[in-house]
Amino acid sequence: MDVLKLIESAKTECWKIDIDEVGDVPTMLRPGERKMLHYFAKNMDFDGCVVDAGAFCGGSTISLASGLARNSNKTTIHSYDMFVAPNDNYSLRLLGHNRKPGDDVLDIVKENLGEYIRFIEFHQGDFTYKEPPDCAIDLLFIDLAKTWRLNRVIQTKFFGRLRPGRSIVVQQDFNFHGAPWVNILMQYFSDYFERVLDVACSRVFFYKKELPQDLLRIDLERLPTQTKLELIELSALATPHEGAKFTCRQGKAWILFQECGAETACSYLDEIRDQQPWGGASHTDSLKTVFQNLRDLDGYNAYFANFFSRMSSGSASDRSTK
Repeated sequence: MDVLKLIESAKTECWKIDIDEVGDVPTMLRPGERKMLHYFAKNMDFDGCVVDAGAFCGGSTISLASGLARNSNKTTIHSYDMFVAPNDNYSLRLLGHNRKPGDDVLDIVKENLGEYIRFIEFHQGDFTYKEPPDCAIDLLFIDLAKTWRLNRVIQTKFFGRLRPGRSIVVQQDFNFHGAPWVNILMQYFSDYFERVLDVACSRVFFYKKELPQDLLRIDLERLPTQTKLELIELSALATPHEGAKFTCRQGKAWILFQECGAETACSYLDEIRDQQPWGGASHTDSLKTVFQNLRDLDGYNAYFANFFSRMSSGSASDRSTK
């Protein structure tokens, strides 16, 4: 199917998919996100490959693979992850199998994928040092851009494998406050990527024209703080969904925390507290508690340094999966 027609039909057709057709694997992805990945993998006219950047237990992987299995035009799914159990109780409960922080979990992921493993090529290890597949990327799913440095790997290495007029990019952390560099990246390059739709935390983009190589090398982390905040605000305004707008705007607090300190970040959260479009507990209050516990950038880095217990070299804050 022509990619533009596919994108337009995705806005209605992917919701008709039975979730049982997608596959049942422990995952943090919402059902709508899983259906969306399945839909694109099932219906794209592949000439290049699929990249699954951030597999965790294999939720995104099986969503893509179960769709690809129903596509007469087969390709390879390149799945990237540390495949290591993190030092996080919620993640460990999802993994199961009594795994401890630092344990290798690739065997669990392979077991979860079952018959679909024939479509997968695994790339285990620190994504900072990984290379993209030696082919064009038709469908790029990103769920590991958890730090500035990982985000830059996507920008400098993987965006160069996209094809204008053909490739689709899914940024899973776009509508999530904890990865504001994702919003900054996509908004900075908004002349080259067109927003298609928002599904839960994910935003889907169509790669409409080629990015010049010199732009791919720009270090977005060095942008002025105000420019970063403005880019996040523009990314919020690009969606009609009030929930997505609010979560994007919470991302500004992380930039303020990193560059101006906890007090400034918490003051900003007080300003937007009443903008939360849903009831229940205040997400801004919860985020203020996080900042108060971390205290400063050193506390933030120390948290990530402990996230993957097995790591011993380099900056642990630059390496995360989910």
